[in-house]
Amino acid sequence: MTESTIPETASEQLKALRAGTLSSETLTEHYLQAIAIRNPALNAVVQSYAEQALATARERDREQANGHLRGPLHGLPMTVKETFDVAGWVTSAGSRSLIQNRPENHADSIQALLDAGAVLLGKTNVPLMASDWQAFNDNYGTTLNPWDTSRTPGGSSGGAAAALAAGMTPLELGSDIGGSIRIPAHFCGVFGHKPTRDLVSLRGHVPGPPGTVSQPDLAEAGPLARSAEDLALMLNVLAHPRKIDQPHWQVQLPEWRMPSDRPLKLGIWLSDDHAPLESRLTAHYQAVADVIRAQGAEVVDLAQDPRFRLERILPLYLPLLGSIIGLSMSQAERLRLRLLEWLMKFPAFARTQAPFMETFARGARLSHTQWIHLHERRERLRLELHAALNAYDAVLMPVAPTLAFPHDHRPFHRRTLTIDGASAPYFSTCLWITPATLLGLPATCAPTGQVDGLPAGIQVLAGAGQDLKTIAIAGWLHKALGAPPTRAPT
Repeated sequence: MTESTIPETASEQLKALRAGTLSSETLTEHYLQAIAIRNPALNAVVQSYAEQALATARERDREQANGHLRGPLHGLPMTVKETFDVAGWVTSAGSRSLIQNRPENHADSIQALLDAGAVLLGKTNVPLMASDWQAFNDNYGTTLNPWDTSRTPGGSSGGAAAALAAGMTPLELGSDIGGSIRIPAHFCGVFGHKPTRDLVSLRGHVPGPPGTVSQPDLAEAGPLARSAEDLALMLNVLAHPRKIDQPHWQVQLPEWRMPSDRPLKLGIWLSDDHAPLESRLTAHYQAVADVIRAQGAEVVDLAQDPRFRLERILPLYLPLLGSIIGLSMSQAERLRLRLLEWLMKFPAFARTQAPFMETFARGARLSHTQWIHLHERRERLRLELHAALNAYDAVLMPVAPTLAFPHDHRPFHRRTLTIDGASAPYFSTCLWITPATLLGLPATCAPTGQVDGLPAGIQVLAGAGQDLKTIAIAGWLHKALGAPPTRAPT
């Protein structure tokens, strides 16, 4: 097969593999060649294991010829985020201190992919300790956005989204605590899914520290892809109980079908006093709403619904996030947070910061009792909004306040965003992703087209456990919009 005849999506490639019209070795060679040609200009794939991948692909071909399939991904090559342990490969999370970290065992999610028959090509770039909305570090350098190399692909799964958009992999494994799957998907024009809380194991992911076995709060692992069908395929592979839980519970995600006896009912949340949005993005999303109304969907504006307000989310999300980020902070960083907390008392300073940032600063020194009280408030809000979400098939909302922005490697506290010509706090990048993260809800980023030549995406939210529904609606939305390209021009 030539490049022009290789199917575009993972699902189509798997059909060709099963039909025998495409071999795993040929497909793996195709992606290794794509990496060799395109990666030097983008720096998305930072570890490549060509000989190992080809040997595995040949083994998968022999197994299929003998009538043995390991699972639904048998013979499919793919890359994974550098933060996941692959036995014998470096897992540094972009940190100099971990550049020699070669784990002996696979992360749970990596093992699930291998058990399903996947062929690992290599690893993709991240920011330092997966803690930024860009993708650069001292170990591997900077990843560029394939749609515009002067701009970031996002983070922390920035290398993952860039590799997908550049056609260097058909699937990716990412992780998300502050929008790290959804924001890169939005910036690079691909699909990304943050699963329901605890649906996918994060054992073997850095951060936390290498060897951590507990499941962290707020963080989730999930797929990135170039089609909704591919997201569902990979999520069904990843969603399973951790080994210690397997004797007494199992995962069975509810299937979902488009309603045939009524219009699709979608809430749309496009404005919030605490999270300004670029006017060109607002106009784009309003055009999206017009298209899906014309397709027969009922679209309800949530602007007047008091249940959908970030002022209810941020004072809970930010201190809980601070309690996690604070674990790896230096003494100097902790002192800087104490100063931030004090300065937020002054309105002139507070206006230059993202809302409720004093609660993030305070979160780095939460007592366990304080954490328990925040968690109880979160769970009460989770119950309330679960009921509110049930009034709709899904809720649509922005992913970030801007399109992909220019690279900015200044110290974190000196960076800003530009929204309609005005300066905005850099931390505002993540405000729109917080409801799904705080409340453990599934959220799928669906590509919605280009705005001034840059890709855009929208979040699709639903109640806990409704992952296949948000993915299906994201796929329907993408098709309703004319299936905007998920691959950048090359």
